[in-house]
Amino acid sequence: MYFEEAQIVYDKAMSDYKKFQSSQEMMAAMELIRKRIHTKVQYPILNYKVDFLLPELKVALEIDGGLHKFQIVKDSAREIAIMNELNKEDTGWEVIRIPTNMMEKDIQKLVPAIKMLYKKRQETRRKNGGFLPTNWSRTNRDMQLEILKEVDKTTDSYKGLLTDEKNQQLH
Repeated sequence: MYFEEAQIVYDKAMSDYKKFQSSQEMMAAMELIRKRIHTKVQYPILNYKVDFLLPELKVALEIDGGLHKFQIVKDSAREIAIMNELNKEDTGWEVIRIPTNMMEKDIQKLVPAIKMLYKKRQETRRKNGGFLPTNWSRTNRDMQLEILKEVDKTTDSYKGLLTDEKNQQLH
C-alpha cells in the first residue's frame, strides 16, 4: 500500500538527513503523498521550520510528540509568529498540531483530522472577528482531542472539505 510513498520518503531522507525529525514525520509524509497533497518538508518561516507546509490546504502542519507537553508557552509564541507571517499576504492559513499517538493509532486518519481541525479553527475565527478567543490556548488541546475522536466516527463524511492536489513531490 505504501511502497511508492515509502521509496519517495526514503530517497528524500537519504539525500538530506535533516529532512525528517522523527519516524512519525516520515509516516506523515508517506500518508500526505498517498493522498496526493503537495508537501513542503521542514519549511523555513522566519527563524523557525514547520514540519510540513501544505499550500493547497493553507496549513502549517506540526507533528507533536510528548516533548511538546512541556513547552506550551514556547510553542504558542512560535505558532503566533508563524501565523502572522503566513497570513501577511494570503489569509486563511492555520497551524495544525497533530499528536504522534493519534498518527500511530491510525495514520490514514491524518488528512481527515487536518481538514476537520482546519474547519473548526476557521469557524471559530469567523465567530470572533478573525481572532481566536483569549482562552483558546487553554481550551485548544481539549477541543482538538474531541475533534480527533470525531474523525474515528466520520472519516468519510469529511472528504472534499478541501481539495487535494495531485502532486506527489516532496520539496
